[in-house]
Amino acid sequence: RKGVRLSVFKPIAQPRTGGDAPDQTTTIVRANSSTTTAAEPLKMSYVEGLLSSNQKDVLMEEIIANYHANTKDAEVVL
Repeated sequence: RKGVRLSVFKPIAQPRTGGDAPDQTTTIVRANSSTTTAAEPLKMSYVEGLLSSNQKDVLMEEIIANYHANTKDAEVVL
């Protein structure tokens, strides 16, 4: 039986101990599944920079563009 094409999309990385350490969720998905794709989330420092300079529209456009670029072949997106 063939499975569904699954993609994991986490738009913004969740820091574990501060800073811009790799996101734990996407790291786990990549390490444990060869068939599931996981998009690279935006670093928190980058997101905070956009928000502090009142560029919410740029942030939203980038999140949507990343979503479409990284999930186009998926049947299911988490």
